[in-house]
Order: sequence, then structure tokens, then C-alpha cells
Amino acid sequence: MKNKDFAQSFFSFFQNNKSFLTKEDVEYLASSHDFGNYTVLKESHGSPDEEYKEDGYQRYYKEFLLDLYGKKFLVSQQWYSRQSPYNLQKFAEWLIKKAKEKKFPKDKIPSEFFEGMNLPKGEAVERDNDNENVINESQNDDSQSKKLVHQKIYFGAPGTGKSYTLKKQSSPFEDQKKIRKDKKDEIRNAIAEAITKSGKLTLLNSIGFKYSDELKNIQRKDLPSYCEYDKIDELYIGSNAKPISETIQITKDDQLTDIDFIKDLIQNKRGNNNSLKWANAIGFKFGDFLKDWTLDELRKTFELSEPQMWWIYRGAQASQIRSSEIETEIKYVERVTFHPNYSYAQFVGTYKPVQDNDDKKQIKYEYVPGPFMRMYCSAKKNPNNDFLLIIEEINRANVAAVFGDVFQLLDRKKGGSEYPVAASEDVRNYLADNGINDKELCIPNNMYIWATMNSADQGVFPMDTAFKRRWEFEYIGIDENEDGIKDYEIPLQKKEDGSHEWIKWNNLRHSINDKLTEMKINEDKLLGPYFISEEKLKLVEGKKEDNADEFVKSFKSKVLMYLFEDAVKMRPGDLFDENAVGKLRFSDICKKFDEIGQGIFNFKK
Repeated sequence: MKNKDFAQSFFSFFQNNKSFLTKEDVEYLASSHDFGNYTVLKESHGSPDEEYKEDGYQRYYKEFLLDLYGKKFLVSQQWYSRQSPYNLQKFAEWLIKKAKEKKFPKDKIPSEFFEGMNLPKGEAVERDNDNENVINESQNDDSQSKKLVHQKIYFGAPGTGKSYTLKKQSSPFEDQKKIRKDKKDEIRNAIAEAITKSGKLTLLNSIGFKYSDELKNIQRKDLPSYCEYDKIDELYIGSNAKPISETIQITKDDQLTDIDFIKDLIQNKRGNNNSLKWANAIGFKFGDFLKDWTLDELRKTFELSEPQMWWIYRGAQASQIRSSEIETEIKYVERVTFHPNYSYAQFVGTYKPVQDNDDKKQIKYEYVPGPFMRMYCSAKKNPNNDFLLIIEEINRANVAAVFGDVFQLLDRKKGGSEYPVAASEDVRNYLADNGINDKELCIPNNMYIWATMNSADQGVFPMDTAFKRRWEFEYIGIDENEDGIKDYEIPLQKKEDGSHEWIKWNNLRHSINDKLTEMKINEDKLLGPYFISEEKLKLVEGKKEDNADEFVKSFKSKVLMYLFEDAVKMRPGDLFDENAVGKLRFSDICKKFDEIGQGIFNFKK
């Protein structure tokens, strides 16, 4: 069900069943609650176009006019147009709760209220008092609920598919991109972000230019649904300037810096009804040339009126704004790989030298956030969505040094950090620039941190108990993900006719693991199903002889080398058949593998 259809159904239900809710219930809907960022109703004292400002944001209440308990109520336009599955789910739960309290006949309530609002598969919603999130996953068209853990580490033997499992489990976070895509909301998000990041009106002018295809046909009087009244002109003129700028024909490169050419363009449109849009279009078109001109230089050189001067100036400035400053795509999942030299500054953020956008020859210093801080800001600014930070190979770095004071935030209560930590001045300034005016850091309950680790690897850093107890550990069994590779066959030695002997990789892997287990080798040293990547296995899928030699070379450098130098380093004779191989040297084992294949191993073939 579409959001607008749902809103109309909901308010139609209200109109016909006023006694269903008490006055207190109606007042609840018109005050703060946990349905999202917008209250649903507002008592009307004027026309349905009445605007309402709160916390610096402008909100519009005009879509429906309700008469409840002798008062007229307006309905938030943003509430129905921005309904997230979280809002719908929470509202449905509240509505059903009220229905049960009043013993209201179920058959009189629209069925969608009892069907989870027909949430798209894979959507993340919050529920229950512990604020744990629930992902509705679909398996065989049956919806199942699975609670998500805020911090967990997948660990297991090499090749067990830890990263594969983590990627599969993280898909609902990525699916949020498919659910939220609405151009109107996207533009509003860009505008809200622009207002938060900067007071520059040229940023809105640039947004109007970027989203011209969506905005150019919207009348000026309808733009208040996108931004505040005092910023409408920036959006409106920018959206109309783009198609105009595309009509300006440049036949020679030197025209882009030709003052007389630009002056003629301006003079030809003087007095035209669209002269301000034309001026803005010229600013955009010749922005690289005009960006450093002062207002007075523009006015005198091109003999401009004051309005024309301003709109050329704004267009020139707006043309220089990087697309990243008006980026609207939300990144729900970010992945980072730890290594021995990885640091707190890389993970959280620090001041770094960067190239000055205004003067490419100059270097300036600015705070550059790391993956933790980027996800943290996204989660803070988008409380109705879930965000996941993935850390690959978490124990390859010194986690105590990398996490630093963030370590304290890993203690969670109801999903959020139980013990906030003071933010440094650098971090506070960065957060403020992103519209987050917090003096303390506190991981919100919609931010998740998942990781992988391989305890069998050499050269990894140990984790102390205090760090470990803040995570849930999920062990990936040695055969847990083998279904995906069961049918792959791999080449071994060559036969007399030049073709190869073939064997199922999973069968050979089991035989090797059984022998290692017999040797009392720990499970974390055994071979997981993806010890040979699926990409490599696909090279020889269907017994492709053309790629067989390349695969055998890879098998020797990966599987045989790992077994010889790591798994059975102290006892190679227990795994490899010395009678068949001769000297237990790696070069001899590889040479014999080319001749006798799995005959090099000391187990029944």
C-alpha cells in the first residue's frame, strides 16, 4: 500500500469512527510521540495552508481537515509523504493496542493495520521496549522475524564464509535504498542537508539547478513544501535557469571568457520577463570565468541592474559547488578492513591536509571523518533507518588502540550507548557542521557494528576480555556454508591424453579435514568450503580444461602451501605420504601433485 493511500485510508477511518479514540488519544497524535519526526495532527486556527514552525524546521499541515471533539485538526503533509516503514509499524502497533483496549471490532479496522502495513520484504523496523531492531526476512515467501545484535563478531576457520555470511546478513540494510527512493523526498533531503551544512543560499540555487527536471514545472507557490519561504527564489530560479543555460550556444572555447560576448547575451535579454532566470543561467554557464568576480565588478563591467548582478553572482558561485555537497544517497553499510598499522585517527577521524577547492595549488587542514564517524553521523541524522559498520579482520589491528575512547560506547542499553563519552573539540565542531549539536558521543540504537575475525591466522593481535565481552560471537562451523560449493569439481593431475583427473572439491576437502582431525589439529586450522574462492571454482566449472592448468597452479600456492607451512608445519609426514612424495619438501610435494594428484595425501582415496 502506498503511503498516501494509507494516510487517506487512516483518516477516512477516523472520520467514520470518531468514538474509537478518546480526546486524550487525539491530543497524543497532536503532540510528541514515537511515530517519527513529525506529529500527525495540529489543531487548526486558520486555513488549511497554515504553516507551523518548530525547532527551526518548517512543517505544513494542509492535506486533510478533521473535525474531532469540537476542534478542527490539520494533517501534516510531511507525515504522510515521509512515512517510513518504521512510522507505519509503530503507528499500526499503537492503533491495534488502542483497538484492543476499547474492544473495538476488528472487522471495522482496515485490514492493512493488522498486516504490518504491507512492509516491503527486508525492511528494517523497530519494535518492543528494548529498541532491538527486527528485520523481516523472506524465505519461501514466509516472513520471519530475526532480532539483530548491535555488535557481533563472526569467527571460524579460514574459508568458512565469514564475509559471505556477514554480507548476506547485511542485505536488509542495503535494501533500505530500494524502499526510500522517492524524488520528492530525495530533493527535500538534499535541501535539509544543505541548510544544515551551510547558510549559503548559493547551495540551494545549485540544488535547484541539479534537480531542474523535477522542479522546473512546479509553480512557485507550490515550492513551500520543499523549503522555507525565504529560500524559494533560490530553488525556483535555479531550477528554471538550467534549461535556459542549455540554450546558450558556445561555438568557440574563447567565448567562455569573452566579456563582450557575455555582455551581448545579457543585453539581449534586458527587460525580458525571464531576465533574472537568464542572469542566473549566465552565471551557471560562465561560472568558471566569473566565480572570482566581485559584485561591483559584475555590475560595472556588464552594466547590470542590482537584481541581475545578484543572480549572475549566485549562479557563478553555485556552479562551483561540488556534487558531494548536495549528495542525497544515504550509505547504509560501510566496510573497512583492519590491518596492523590501522589507527584511531583512520577509524574515527582526524585533521588531515586536503587540497583547497578554491585554489588547487593550496593545501589546507580540515577534519576528515573515518568510517566510524561517518556511520555515526548518518545514524544520528536518520533515526528511522538502520546503519551497519562492517569491520573485516578485526583482530589484525590493535583494537584497544584503534577504538580508543569509543571502546566505552560499546556498552549498550536498549540499543544505545549506556555510558556516553565527552566529544573532543574537533569532533564537536564536525558534528555541529553536520547538524548534530551534541557535546557527548553516544552510539544510537540504529547503528550496528559487525566484524569478522580468524583466530587461526598468524600475526594477529589478541583481544582482552573486557573488549570481547561487549560483543556477541557467532561461530561459523567448518561445513556451515558448504551447500554453495557442493557440486564444484576441480582438476588434479594430468592423464596420459593430456586431460586432467577431476574430483569434487568438497569431497577432497572433507578427506583432508578428516585426516587433520585425526591428527588432533584444531578446527580453526581446517579447510572451510570457501578456502578456494567461488570465483576460482567457477573458472573450471563444468570441467573446463582450458582453465585447468591455471587452477592447479593456484591450488598448489593456496591449499598445499597452507597445509605444509601452517596446518601441519610440525608434522608434515602425518598428512603427506612420504613413501609417495619422497622428501617432505614443498617443491617435491608440488611436483608429485602434478603426477599423482591426491595420491600425495596420507589417507584412503
